[in-house]
Amino acid sequence: MNSEGLKRRLEALREQRAGIDRAIEQLEAQIEAQERAEKKGAEVLEIKPARGGGSYVLQKVKCGKHSCRCARPGGELHGPYWYLFTKKDGKTRSKYVGKSRAAGV
Repeated sequence: MNSEGLKRRLEALREQRAGIDRAIEQLEAQIEAQERAEKKGAEVLEIKPARGGGSYVLQKVKCGKHSCRCARPGGELHGPYWYLFTKKDGKTRSKYVGKSRAAGV
C-alpha cells in the first residue's frame, strides 16, 4: 500500500475512533441519567441522543412536597417530562425541556 492509501486508512480509523468516543459519551450520559433518576425516585421512560451532545430523557418525577400523592409509597409520579442531560467539566447538568421535545431535536 502506498503512502496515500495509508493516509486514507489512518483518517478512516480516526473517524471511527471519534464515532466510538461519541457513542461512549452518550452511553455514559444515559447511565448517569438513569442512576440520578433512581436516586430521586423518578422513573426513566425513554432516552434519546441529543444533536449537540448529551441525551434527552423522558421521565416521571417526584415534586418534593411531602403531602403530595407522589410522596406516598407507590404513589403516582408527575409527568412525563423531557430533560436534557449534558456533561461539562466532568459535571452532569440537567435542564427541563417540557412535556414534549421540540421537533427535530
